[in-house]
Amino acid sequence: MESIFAFSLIMTLISSATVVAIVMFVVRGIVQRQRVRQETFRTLLDKGIYDYRLIGGRTGGGTHRTLGWGIFFIATGLGILAGLALNPDPMVPRMGAPGGLIPLFIGVGLLVFYFLVRRVQTSTEENGRPVSLPEGGSDVTVVTGERADRASVSGEGR
Repeated sequence: MESIFAFSLIMTLISSATVVAIVMFVVRGIVQRQRVRQETFRTLLDKGIYDYRLIGGRTGGGTHRTLGWGIFFIATGLGILAGLALNPDPMVPRMGAPGGLIPLFIGVGLLVFYFLVRRVQTSTEENGRPVSLPEGGSDVTVVTGERADRASVSGEGR
């Protein structure tokens, strides 16, 4: 009996350590990518170029990742529920239903988010071109959609 307990404890520790290692790896990658993005943004800003996309701004089509994750979670939830429904023991589907319903509703939430963001983005689309700032203080033309706005840019603070 003790060997079963020891084996269960070891497997729990190994799986927990694996999950922690994966999360740490992903977070490290995100931090590294953000650091490179900020360095690139600062370099271009020193040269007088401001590109909104470098600091995480999207010019449309950036929510397709949300759609993909939503479909993935819905499929995962449905697969778990289908596997539970095929079990001949009548208590298994009742006890395991939250394990399938949770990813299912996460996926539904992601799809709702995708369609809401898509609706908002269609009304606020930009042309996606970077804005160049002149070295001295002068006027800059910022083009958004069909119209152009004139904005005075001063050289203070540089």
